[in-house]
Amino acid sequence: YGDHRDLHSFPTRRSSDLLRRMRVAPGLQGRGIGRNLLALLEGTAMKHGCEKIKLDTTVNQKAAQALFTSSGYVETGRESKGGPLESIFYTKVLRAS
Repeated sequence: YGDHRDLHSFPTRRSSDLLRRMRVAPGLQGRGIGRNLLALLEGTAMKHGCEKIKLDTTVNQKAAQALFTSSGYVETGRESKGGPLESIFYTKVLRAS
């Protein structure tokens, strides 16, 4: 649902990667699918040498914010580009540099 990135397309030996637009269909939310998908993406990234993942969401996406913080992501900043929604940026270190 929405945009996705092929799990096998991670570049090798890249220190960080950006995860964009991870979504779970509304009728399937609340079943742990997002948490499992995030863990799978993190594991795949680590296998390909990625040391951290950066991602973002908006202030109105409370479930996403809760998922990211409970999964070890740290808020690194906020930005509003003049629109009604403020973006929240997160980073998680997967492996010590």
